[in-house]
Amino acid sequence: FDWSIIKQTERQCMLFFCDRLLYCLCPFFAFGVYFLFGGLRRDGCSDATKDFIFPHLHNVKKESVAAGLTRDMRANMPQAEQHRFTSRSTRKGGMTDCRMHPDLSLQEEYARSGHTYAPGSNNNAEGYIESTPAMNAPGGLAMAGYVNCHIVPVPYNFSCLGEDDLVVGSVNRLISEMFVNDVPELQYGKPLRRLLITSAARLVGSFNELLRDVAPEPTKHDIVLKIMQAAQRAKIDDKSVSIVLGVPRYYHVLKAWSSKIKVDFNSNNPMKPPQDAALSQQIVGLGNLIDSL
Repeated sequence: FDWSIIKQTERQCMLFFCDRLLYCLCPFFAFGVYFLFGGLRRDGCSDATKDFIFPHLHNVKKESVAAGLTRDMRANMPQAEQHRFTSRSTRKGGMTDCRMHPDLSLQEEYARSGHTYAPGSNNNAEGYIESTPAMNAPGGLAMAGYVNCHIVPVPYNFSCLGEDDLVVGSVNRLISEMFVNDVPELQYGKPLRRLLITSAARLVGSFNELLRDVAPEPTKHDIVLKIMQAAQRAKIDDKSVSIVLGVPRYYHVLKAWSSKIKVDFNSNNPMKPPQDAALSQQIVGLGNLIDSL
């Protein structure tokens, strides 16, 4: 995603990753929920803002965004804790994640936060290095819970479900039923289509966790209900998933897909530190591996 550095009139590409540990902190799960509730509808939008993910923010002043974030954060916290947090808290939290991660250099931390890093060398030259996605990617991985911040991460996806025509058709119908999509760049064959697929896969891959977290009445939860209704309308099916009498077919397939996608993501992004990492980090990685088993 591009973001503007206003004072330098520059733009910087910032990479985002599927959170390794918590779906509720994952940007793609958040996008999926936003899309699920009509975030891709563009009724009344001008052509100039149609391809933006949040077109309504173009009419909001910078100060209003910060104030809105502070207000929404505090509204979801215990009253006694509200005074301790503002919109700046998210930046502090991200920078603290990066600073405490043993696999991250100071330069990579600054590259993610947008601060200038110039260790006694040419500032302009360093600026070119810092602006590249490859330099700020390790900071993004650290913030997303990865032990090894220099791996090539694999996002949530549907490829582990196979290439059977029945499955491929079911997945395509499910995505269409989940998201009402009026954004040109997110249509089939367009460059940003991957964002839609990753967001959908993250929702499905987290479905079982979501059921657990909103028990004992998960079907009354808005997000769960929308995912289930989309799966029902799409009539998803998979020959590799066993038939269970008394359980709606779409629901059983949805849960099976959720497990398979989650396992595939964990397999593609192992919680193992690099071989040349410090002993303390390798111990942390071993602990994470034991926990996962």
